[in-house]
Amino acid sequence: MSLTLRRRRPPELVLHIGIPKSATTALQATLARTRTQALMRAQGISYPLLDGRPHHHHLAVQLLGRPHPVWNVSGQADDQIVALRQHLSRRSVRRALVSSELLSETDISGARRVIDTLGMPVHVLITWRPLAQVLPSSWQQGASTGRQVPLDDWLEDVLDGHDRLDLSPLMALRADDGFTLVERWASLVGPDNVTVVIPDPDDTASVFREVEQFLGVRTRTLREQTSNESLSYLASEIARRTGELSGGIAQRDRLELIQGALVKGLKATAADAGPRTSLPTWAVDKVRAVALALGERMVNAGVHIQGDVSAIARPQDPEAGAGQAASDVTPVPIELAADALAAVLVRATAAPYVPAGDDSAPRSADSAAAHPGPHTERGPDNGAAPSGLSWRLLYQGHLLAGGTEQWREFAARMAQEACDDDSARGSDGRGLMGAAGLRLLREVNVRTAGLLSAQDREHLITAGLGPALMAQESSAAEILVVEEATSRRLRDVDDPHVGPHGTDPDTHDHMTFLMTVNATSATIAAAVRRVPPEEGREGD
Repeated sequence: MSLTLRRRRPPELVLHIGIPKSATTALQATLARTRTQALMRAQGISYPLLDGRPHHHHLAVQLLGRPHPVWNVSGQADDQIVALRQHLSRRSVRRALVSSELLSETDISGARRVIDTLGMPVHVLITWRPLAQVLPSSWQQGASTGRQVPLDDWLEDVLDGHDRLDLSPLMALRADDGFTLVERWASLVGPDNVTVVIPDPDDTASVFREVEQFLGVRTRTLREQTSNESLSYLASEIARRTGELSGGIAQRDRLELIQGALVKGLKATAADAGPRTSLPTWAVDKVRAVALALGERMVNAGVHIQGDVSAIARPQDPEAGAGQAASDVTPVPIELAADALAAVLVRATAAPYVPAGDDSAPRSADSAAAHPGPHTERGPDNGAAPSGLSWRLLYQGHLLAGGTEQWREFAARMAQEACDDDSARGSDGRGLMGAAGLRLLREVNVRTAGLLSAQDREHLITAGLGPALMAQESSAAEILVVEEATSRRLRDVDDPHVGPHGTDPDTHDHMTFLMTVNATSATIAAAVRRVPPEEGREGD
């Protein structure tokens, strides 16, 4: 009796290639969750965590042969490719899914290299999103790195080849090789091995249900996961202009201080940051025409389409904000600016921004309030009232030292203590912060109380943020009102003459856009100056 051994059928490999900004991060996060992994394996699907990350960008750069400063220094690394092959060789693996939107950002030769390198049959999964959402979101992603041009300029560049459906430099939607994204991969693996998933734009959970259907797994196997929180248009412009003003700082500093800290603070704020980024009026019809043409080419390619193809040409939300550039005088909520600056300051108190040997203990706001600063030295109680500018400088010194008292509280206390400061008398206003700058500095102090050492404050605030705020012009009218309001002994904190609206730091709730980005870029520059230059850290 002879036995015939049946050869094991090779597992199917699914390549999810994006497009970017189509909930790819949310999908990758839920696929990597322990619970999801267990449920998927029980249903015959594997999502290997080859390098411990929830995505497969490391694998993608190696499949593309694309040099990377960490993952593929030589351009020849293949450890992730080897790890994938080892995973697929396991008898328990019947179907595997890997996900990286980087795989969509290539031309026909790069896509062919991916297929040839894998050397096995693959099915390509493409998730889509309305083009009127993809473009603003893609611009915003670049703005969050501090390396982006204004929205109108970027859109003009992207739409320059719209008649050819070539949206380069948006690399996922390039057609400079004669193929749209769907056509490119269909030409290599065949239309039957390409599926385009188009979720319902009105249902954020739709992408999870559609991918479940594609994979053939039970409903709710993929738990809804929130996508990357987007910046508003105003917040995006703050990050973009800060990066622009920061000039040639090193890429590492840009990632840590702008994309990391500044953007984190902008996202975390409870202040009203305004509407999200949307298409300017001039681009709306052009983008819709491109989306309709892409949908038609998608259908003609003969691939599997899961969802309503007309959704990719859906107009943007009419309630979305207009994509107009922020001007220098655009108002920015001080709470928003303070949250962003505080995040940068906190990040700048940790390595690599703390010089070796700096073991200064943080100075709390309570301590600063007890010692209000260099301009609040108490003179004799000779009955002389300080001038208005002197009062402002006294309060400014209090805040520069880390104090958190409100202006009215401080003025009332100083009046009762009959403070005098000869160094502040006779000042012509140079080096004087305006009301908005004082309010911002106080809000920053409140948020960073107890987190900054004496050296932190000296390097980051006294030599960075403070001078930037002093450089903002205070109007002569404001100074005169402050002079008149504070030249008397202020004994009643509720006295309405302490500072009328527009001059009293306590009542200021907005500052200008230019003041915001100048203050932020000055703080970042101060953080970078603390660290001695080192090899490989030159500006970009």
